[in-house]
Amino acid sequence: MVSLMSRGFSEPQENAMTPTDLPAACGDAPEGSPAAILDTEEGLDRVMGNRALYARMLRRFRAEYEGFSAALGVVLGAGETERAKRQAHTLKGAAGMIGACRVHQQAGALEDAIGGVAGAGLWQPELAKLDRELGLALRALDGALGDKSGPGAIG
Repeated sequence: MVSLMSRGFSEPQENAMTPTDLPAACGDAPEGSPAAILDTEEGLDRVMGNRALYARMLRRFRAEYEGFSAALGVVLGAGETERAKRQAHTLKGAAGMIGACRVHQQAGALEDAIGGVAGAGLWQPELAKLDRELGLALRALDGALGDKSGPGAIG
């Protein structure tokens, strides 16, 4: 059998960061700071500084996740927990990619709450928290995309 090493691949590092891990800046950003809501520096790092690509990602996130919380509430209210978990997981990944740290964290908490549903309504507080964080992130996106001169300007 040919080993991974002889084919030019290395063994995975035990502590290697995976794409779904939170960047350190998310946890380090002071509560209420713009970077705690939308860390544009982290988002740009994820796309190797390609501002045009990052701006497209922000616009797409903005378009796709406006009204997300209400739509997810309908899905959960209908008892479609697997679908809701997938949607929360997708939001978690998208938020992580653009640097929306708190949305990433809260979408993960909601995903966990949906998975642990033992009775009706256990996901509702987590969805309310997600709705708040997502609203803040969407407003931050508007600022990042609309202000062409500020330090967080992207668009």
